[in-house]
Amino acid sequence: MSATRRSLFRLGSRAGLGQGADGPPPITLGRAVEIARTQGLVRATEAVCDERAWDIEGFDASGREIEVEIDPRSGRVLRVARGG
Repeated sequence: MSATRRSLFRLGSRAGLGQGADGPPPITLGRAVEIARTQGLVRATEAVCDERAWDIEGFDASGREIEVEIDPRSGRVLRVARGG
């Protein structure tokens, strides 16, 4: 597992993102999961964050895989993908 991919339960709240002097603080892991829940996430299994996006993976209420990408600065949902 690479340094940027870690288990959801081991990932720190800042996930390696530095707070920019002129930008808002980064979205925390907890907030990213809350946002993903608004898109149908019920059980999170993995969370990865880099400068581009939070990538939250898990399952929806039907047991289908779901992946939600979230902008780490604004919290805007960038993409939602569901498995079959």
